[in-house]
Amino acid sequence: MIHLEDGELTDADRIHGIVNAVNGSEADCILSVLPSPAQEDFIEQNRALIDTRVWIGCGSVLMRSFDDRKMTSRIKRMLVKKVFRYKVEKQN
Repeated sequence: MIHLEDGELTDADRIHGIVNAVNGSEADCILSVLPSPAQEDFIEQNRALIDTRVWIGCGSVLMRSFDDRKMTSRIKRMLVKKVFRYKVEKQN
């Protein structure tokens, strides 16, 4: 996953870094969460530089899916801990 925080670099540096990271990964397919129209602009401006065969734009849907899974795993982990503590306290 490639992620550069806002404010870290200039736009030109960020774009250069993203293109280098994509090319360095030697990926055949990119799943992108860039918002529209930023994604289309990025691809149009850097098409000659990007060395990947397929670029799939998922928008914010993919990120929401990852966030939901993180929350679900946090809740599950919390419940497992509570059950464990309950069982330990019950044995004492």
